[in-house]
Amino acid sequence: MHVARTKALLAVAHLVARFNRDGLAALEPGHGGGQPKRYTRIEQERILREVRREPDRDRTATWSLTTLQRVLRQAPDGLPTVSTYTIVGARTEVGARPVPSAASGSAGR
Repeated sequence: MHVARTKALLAVAHLVARFNRDGLAALEPGHGGGQPKRYTRIEQERILREVRREPDRDRTATWSLTTLQRVLRQAPDGLPTVSTYTIVGARTEVGARPVPSAASGSAGR
């Protein structure tokens, strides 16, 4: 119990020090761990621009993650190493509905 209380007090002390140094900006959530983002805001906008575009009717009626990935990787101004995880992340940041994956079986519905 003593260790948990000490850790909590230490966390509060760090927050107060950060607030004194940075003001209200200290209350904004920071990087929560994991891999840092590899794509800039401009590249994320490129992903979203493609998502908003109607897919070519000769290939598919709706976008799937794998189709989006392939189109983005092959486009002259595309992102040659973009992953489906990155596409989902870019869409989630703007509150967009998820794109069905090819494996879900709902890509053509």
